[in-house]
Amino acid sequence: MSKYTVGDAISRVRNQIKAVKQDAFLTDRFLYSLLIKHAKWLMKREDGKFKLLSFSSVVQSIDNVELIDVDKIEACCTGLQAGCTIKRTKYKLPVFMQGYIGPLIRNITSVDGSQELQPTLPSSYIKISNSTNFRYNKAKYYWYLNDYLYFPNLDWDAVRIEGIFEDDVSMFTCA
Repeated sequence: MSKYTVGDAISRVRNQIKAVKQDAFLTDRFLYSLLIKHAKWLMKREDGKFKLLSFSSVVQSIDNVELIDVDKIEACCTGLQAGCTIKRTKYKLPVFMQGYIGPLIRNITSVDGSQELQPTLPSSYIKISNSTNFRYNKAKYYWYLNDYLYFPNLDWDAVRIEGIFEDDVSMFTCA
């Protein structure tokens, strides 16, 4: 799979519409903003059809996202019982592209990919954890809040994230 640069994309658009570089109304910045605007719209449309996350070419992964312990107040989970610990990503994550029901996250797993976490909200997790059958629930959960991921009752040091990001994720990857 070949990767296109921003310059390649702008050049292809200019060639398609037969625009010359000296055209004052079609600056590179303007063409790029149009490309991004329409790409986001198309991706949101495909997400509405539940097809977008099946395209591997748009999904990026960050393999080793470090976690730290935080308090319940920061995680918006003040209704949890006393024994609950909450971890959070150490650094803010790159901005996820937004779909119809929230950020476009394909999955969050252990670093080796053997265990997958379930998405939830802080209020939903409080209700789940206060249920009488919660002690039998073996699922691990996460929620996305203020550009961080939060993980209740998780004892891992890092996680693997797959999603569709608006920003460049190269600073988070080793490659």
